[in-house]
Amino acid sequence: MIKYIAEIADPRCRDLEHARQLIREAARAGCAAVNFPLFRVEQVFASQILWVSPEHRQWRQAELPRRFIAQLSRCAHEHGLQFGVTPFDLETINAVQTDVDFFAVDCHELPWLDLVNQTADTGLPLILGTAMADAGEAWGAVETALEAGCTDLTLLHGVAHDHVPEEHCNLAAIGTLREMLVREFAPLYPDVELKAGWADNSASPGVIARAVNHWGCDAVGFHLDPAAAGEEPTGGRFWTSDRIAEVIAGGYLPVRRDSDGTGRVAPGEIEMAERTWRADPGDGLRPVTAARKTWPQDQPEASRHGPDVYLVPDGPGLSPVSRCVAVAEKLRDDHNADVLFLIRGTPQQIRFLDRHGFAWLRFDTLDSVVGQIVHLETFAADATPSVCILDLPEPAGLLVDGLKEHRVLTVVMDEPECVGMDLGLVPAVGWENGGNPAVEGGAQYVLLRDDVSAFRHWQPTPAATGHFPRVVVCYGATDPNDLTTRTLASLHQVLRDGKVQAVVNPAADHHDLVSQILNSRFPTYEVINTGDALESVLATADVVITSLGLTGLEALCLGVPVLMLGNGPSDATRIAALAQTGAVVDLGLHAEVKDAELTEKLRGVFADADGLSRMRFHARELAEGIIDGHGADRAADRILKLVRDHDNQPR
Repeated sequence: MIKYIAEIADPRCRDLEHARQLIREAARAGCAAVNFPLFRVEQVFASQILWVSPEHRQWRQAELPRRFIAQLSRCAHEHGLQFGVTPFDLETINAVQTDVDFFAVDCHELPWLDLVNQTADTGLPLILGTAMADAGEAWGAVETALEAGCTDLTLLHGVAHDHVPEEHCNLAAIGTLREMLVREFAPLYPDVELKAGWADNSASPGVIARAVNHWGCDAVGFHLDPAAAGEEPTGGRFWTSDRIAEVIAGGYLPVRRDSDGTGRVAPGEIEMAERTWRADPGDGLRPVTAARKTWPQDQPEASRHGPDVYLVPDGPGLSPVSRCVAVAEKLRDDHNADVLFLIRGTPQQIRFLDRHGFAWLRFDTLDSVVGQIVHLETFAADATPSVCILDLPEPAGLLVDGLKEHRVLTVVMDEPECVGMDLGLVPAVGWENGGNPAVEGGAQYVLLRDDVSAFRHWQPTPAATGHFPRVVVCYGATDPNDLTTRTLASLHQVLRDGKVQAVVNPAADHHDLVSQILNSRFPTYEVINTGDALESVLATADVVITSLGLTGLEALCLGVPVLMLGNGPSDATRIAALAQTGAVVDLGLHAEVKDAELTEKLRGVFADADGLSRMRFHARELAEGIIDGHGADRAADRILKLVRDHDNQPR
């Protein structure tokens, strides 16, 4: 029996229910399996590519949340389908292998034999895509998989092109691959199932009919059309469920012999340009090392004509980095600025900046930052003043003085009293300027990344929000006062229905405790790791419980009400200002609020359905008003005005 595998890749799969619906469509069409790509953009493309390519940075919008895998696997099994993923890094294999029935290696990653080896080592069935590969590369991948212990191996011949003309399919290569497996490997591995098939990019019934009926495919992979019911079909290489169902059902189909080709296992003419975009065998990132040295130089973003901008975010967690990224995106993408981050270089910081396409350098101490920037300034060819944006947990005065000596303009975050700075930014609701013309701030300057703003008008599939209320508890990566555990303990006494999603640092001491509390006290829950993209989580929440910081502002920008528990006395004024909007409830300062009092405050919120509705209304008012997602645009415009004003001054 032919195994039809639906390849499902769609940015809307960040909505769990949409992904489930596509699984149901695959089952209705008669498929045997579904397969999802599982990646993070910084683990697919080398940083040199993300620095200069908006197109590749946009891959972030198509990432499937890893936390969905277990639920999607259950959905597939409920509908009689096998469930597989295509991993793009080694860490993912270990994380999901207990939830999948098979792994697939994309044709772009076939040269990275470490990936082939580790997927094969799981003992699960393995599919290898051989598009663009020559015979030697296909041989090497098979040999690697079998030596690693694979007992069920399928090679899928294909052509790496968006929509492959029938005459370029070279279906005879399926027979060549089968012959290689039977003659060369079957005698050495008699207990291994060795199969060959077709990875379709043609969307032609005749091509699949020829692959199945003449070349004896064991498996056919195809791209399931992600268009929802009532939408126009995507076209190109995609198959609607109704159209592929007719092919799977069999019957008469036109057979295209001109799709047979030469039978050589070799890259086709229309694949040659794409070959350089395969993963490098050394580090597994795309493209190959040689292309990384040349391709970026030819991109428009490689040559920037805007100002040089240095950003120095410091402090616990990712909030300072995230705020700086929000401004940096606007300066880079809208104003052609040349942007460089100086960071301490924690793994989270590096991963965050890599995925957003920003170059970075490490610093050991803040004292060394001025020297690093002065050294970099010696290479600056443009006479336009450079800018340094400082987002620090301590006074920035010494850095401001040092940079000013070398004519570097300084922008300081959240320190309106800093002496000597050229511009201050205070991105906080309720802040009012006392008359200092060098400081801008307030709610209209709340700094949120494009990834957050993109979810402002997102409409998830209705079933995705089926649990009410859906409560997100997120106190950041550090959570030094263990507010997550306290909040969950109180919430348990209040919330009998709904779903709780707790965001926890997997390296935190209380991670296991949080998991135990959720498992024992809440019927529906989810643990989400800090560092995961939270935009879709916040966008589908009914309430977010957090401390003063970026998470709460992101939720408000998405129209979601927030309950805030303060970490320290300095938080009180700003939380009080947010509470005046009607979209935020002030739970008090954690050191002053006893557990019983916290429980009663939470009970008061969740017992009042009308109150929750009013909070939601006010949160949407905020999202359409003062927290409109454009704060970073305003900040970037103000910084550019600063540069222009100084550029026009006589020297």
